[in-house]
This record gives sequence, structure tokens and C-alpha cells, in this order.
Amino acid sequence: EEAEKLHLESLEIKRQLGDKKGISVSLGNLGNIYKDQGKIEEAEKLHLESLEIKRQLGDKKGISGSLTNLGNIYNDQGRIEEAEKLHLESLEIKRQLGVCWMQLLQSAAFL
Repeated sequence: EEAEKLHLESLEIKRQLGDKKGISVSLGNLGNIYKDQGKIEEAEKLHLESLEIKRQLGDKKGISGSLTNLGNIYNDQGRIEEAEKLHLESLEIKRQLGVCWMQLLQSAAFL
């Protein structure tokens, strides 16, 4: 609960400052907290919002992370085809960014 409160406060400050990258990070952090709390619909919504901002900013590394987070949510929901698509897109971005093979293999462990 304390972590959620602090991330909500951080998100509000970042919104007031117009810090889009910071907003996207806070949304993703809150999404992870909500996923852990079992608030899956809220988590999905926040990760989708975070992903949209990261796409607008062209933040490839952030996009990859958001795709992985969404893929994990979909996997937990049994939405395997959707999860696989997102994880593969994330892996492709990581490959394009030059992420080392060991990290790619760890990311692909779900397959």
C-alpha cells in the first residue's frame, strides 16, 4: 500500500511537470504493483497507457519493457497468443538495440 501511495504521488508530480518519460515509468511501476495485487484490469490499463507514451517518445527500450509487462499479464490470463506476440515484438526490439544474447534468452524463457 505504501509503495502504491508513493508511486501515485510521484505520478501526480510528473504530470504537473509535464515529464512524459517519467509519467510512463510511473504508470508502468503502478501497473506492476497492481498486477502483484491481483488488480489485473487496472494493471493492463496502466501498462497500455505507459506503452502509448513510450511509443510517442520513441523510447525503444521502454517500449520493449512495456510489451514484456503486458505480455506477462496476458500470459497470466491465459491469453497465450497475444502474450507471445508481445514478447516476440519485445525480443525483436531488444535484438535491434543490441541486447546481449544471454539477456535475450532470459527474456524468451517463457517460450
